[in-house]
Amino acid sequence: MERVIGYTESFFLSAMQFISECAAKRKEILDAAKDTADDTELPDIEALVEDALFFGPDEDGLCFNCWGVTDNYDSDRPFACMVIDYGEGIILDAA
Repeated sequence: MERVIGYTESFFLSAMQFISECAAKRKEILDAAKDTADDTELPDIEALVEDALFFGPDEDGLCFNCWGVTDNYDSDRPFACMVIDYGEGIILDAA
């Protein structure tokens, strides 16, 4: 039986804010010609969900991960979320 995986509205809003911050930092770095983005893709909702599920939560149910915004620069802060395992499925929520 396949487990259900979903996320809350607060997760979605937190993820969209994080993605927006990454895009702004990337633009700032590229506009200043400090780096390239030849090998780096910004995260989207699906990537943030997959990342949280792949790395899994810590002992408090939290996931943290920084993302590359250009080839040599990372996000200013990690994306954080909570993983709630309720047996038949997993829900991701904002941390």
